[in-house]
This record gives sequence, C-alpha cells and structure tokens, in this order.
Amino acid sequence: MIKPLGWGLGAKARYALLVLTFFGCYLARHYHPEWTPAAQGIERVIFTAAAIDILWMVQQWLRQRWAALRQRWETFRRLTDEAPYLEPEAPGVSRETVDATDVSTSV
Repeated sequence: MIKPLGWGLGAKARYALLVLTFFGCYLARHYHPEWTPAAQGIERVIFTAAAIDILWMVQQWLRQRWAALRQRWETFRRLTDEAPYLEPEAPGVSRETVDATDVSTSV
C-alpha cells in the first residue's frame, strides 16, 4: 500500500509539513540554483499530495451528506407509513370529537 505524505498525522500537522517542505524548496531554489530541478519535483509532489488530500476531504463530506440524506429519507418514509392522518376514519366521526376531553365532567 502506498502511504501518502504525512500518513498518520492530523490535518494541521499535515498542512504544516506541506508548507514547511514547500518553503524549504523555495529556499533551495533561491539560494542553490543547482537544486532547482529537484526542488521543482518536490513541489510537484507537494501539490499532488495537497490535491489528493483536498479531494479526499470533499469525498468524505459528500459521503456524510449522502448518509444524512438517506437517513432523512428513511425517517420521512417511516413517519409517512405510520402517520395517523392517513388512516381512513369512520363516517360521521371527526377527530376533534374523539380526541377532545370533556372538561365539565372531570374533577
């Protein structure tokens, strides 16, 4: 298995590592021109790792949104299946008379 740069680190530590490495490449290109090809290769790796990390975060966010949407849909379906207002009522009986409590006789 190929492990990405910063495997096992938290998000902030991964980004700090990427920024520090990128800054190191900038310094190497600026102060040691003979290292420019290697520094450019490392910068490409950094940009690729950052793009993969961003795409992974987007995928996780979409997966969470999809799971939440499915859960809401299942809850909606369950509630509509169990909803009492969908049951047919007997003719001549209204819901208000069945559910109302007679306050005058209760003490």
